[in-house]
Amino acid sequence: MRSWAIRRVLLCTVLGVLTSLGVAWGAVYRAYRATTPGPTRFILHGTVWEEMRTPGALFVSRRWITQYSHFLGKVDIHDADSWLESRISATPGLNNVVVAGWPFRCLTGYEQRAQRSATPGGAGSSRRYAGAVLLPHRLGYVEMVIGRAFLPTIPLWGGLVLDTAFYGALWSAALIGAPLGRRAIRRRRGRCPSCAYDLRRDLTAGCPECGWGRESSPVPRSPVQQ
Repeated sequence: MRSWAIRRVLLCTVLGVLTSLGVAWGAVYRAYRATTPGPTRFILHGTVWEEMRTPGALFVSRRWITQYSHFLGKVDIHDADSWLESRISATPGLNNVVVAGWPFRCLTGYEQRAQRSATPGGAGSSRRYAGAVLLPHRLGYVEMVIGRAFLPTIPLWGGLVLDTAFYGALWSAALIGAPLGRRAIRRRRGRCPSCAYDLRRDLTAGCPECGWGRESSPVPRSPVQQ
């Protein structure tokens, strides 16, 4: 009994982790494929950042203040998310951030841009992705705003643990509730709850097929054993 309970906990934990990752990546991919609402904006360290929220996903992209100076008097500028503020402050050259997970944020990934020295072809910038699985083709409006589409892979451990516990509890309820529901349906149909043998709605006598509901009769002992 104890080993069965341990196996069930491990199974529900694994299913909880996989479900958390699947929900997070599904939310990001769905946002790439859909037309999202217009972005909101906040200012941090003298730079305008665009922020787009979709169910289960958050996209943040850096915009140079000179590009959006004519917008500042026309759009609402809100305060930066505390988590985003700490992430942006701690990561130099941060350009795009993707955060995903529901009901808690559990994955993130980002793109950095660094200016490189002048070359015969001219100066430019290099991109470096961290915690990102790049998607192979252009998908939708969100990608047009943040640049190259990618799925985040860096775990946010606090959110991942909470999401795993949430989905693991749902899986545990499903794994326990499914057999109970199946047995209840069999009872209602007059069948054996254990093996579904048709008892003609006479459940009091037990099941002659599997022995459910019948008291075990003592096995007669042989004369040699006596």
